Amino acid sequence: MTDRPPPLKGAARAFATTFLVLQSCGIIAFWIVLWRYPGMRVFFFPIDSAAFLAALAAVDVTVLPVSGFVAAGLLFRPSPWTIPSLWIHAGAAIYAGVLAIGLWLADRTLWLGCGLMLPTLTTPVLIAWAATVPRAAGVPSVGAALLKTGAQVVVFWLFFLSILPQALLLAQPWLGLGAPSAATPARQLLAAALFAAGSMIGLASAWAMATHGLGTPLPIDPARKLVVHGPYRFVRNPMAVGGLCQGLAIAVWFASPLIAIYIAAGAIVWQLLIRPAEERELAARFGKPYAHYREQVRCWWPRLRPYEDPDRASA
Repeated sequence: MTDRPPPLKGAARAFATTFLVLQSCGIIAFWIVLWRYPGMRVFFFPIDSAAFLAALAAVDVTVLPVSGFVAAGLLFRPSPWTIPSLWIHAGAAIYAGVLAIGLWLADRTLWLGCGLMLPTLTTPVLIAWAATVPRAAGVPSVGAALLKTGAQVVVFWLFFLSILPQALLLAQPWLGLGAPSAATPARQLLAAALFAAGSMIGLASAWAMATHGLGTPLPIDPARKLVVHGPYRFVRNPMAVGGLCQGLAIAVWFASPLIAIYIAAGAIVWQLLIRPAEERELAARFGKPYAHYREQVRCWWPRLRPYEDPDRASA
């Protein structure tokens, strides 16, 4: 096993572990909700048969969450089983994803279950691949970085800003939080402004990440150069700020407390679990330039004047 690639480290490990744990908890919560609120089953399954659902749940609740928890634990306690455990979990995720796609192909009204499986199907495979295949030492082209970043933006926005909010809106009445209300003109204007601002920040940040950093937003494929261009000159993580603006816009449009809770929870998870590891890794990789940048640029509250890179200013 001497040729086995090292496990993921730093921000990549924090991202992978956080995803695996949240995914496993989410699957368990999904089945608890379906058990507690039978009326929601119509959005996910063609038949409401106790035997059919029990057969699916027996596999879904035992295999996917257990393999996810095991893989997450082995990322922090590396062993010869770390990478195999990631691929076992990826295989279980592929099975569940293909099943959801099959149900959707059989009944096109079951799109929600298929959509919710999007990150469950793709992300475990990406994590296992990143842990198995060492990152190429060469510098990628700007075109390749833009292509990967663009694909990630499409997937992220489709899931986090469309599919998941729609699932929360459907669940909101069942959870006793009331039905979404029609947006008033004032709310429409505010929501549209927030969403447009968040989208522009996100796209400009993605462009800077790919063209100047030659990387992607995913911690398992990060920028190879310190990015202090575009929105990064005003705030340290403009993608998170832009995403929060977009999510808040959706919550305002539908007056949805559940979506507001979802946005707040996402910010807390990023702040407490992802950001510390990401910033430690940036400090280790880029040293004094990043330390100076971090001192001058806040994480959440933008600067009034754009940050000036000392190296570029003196050149």
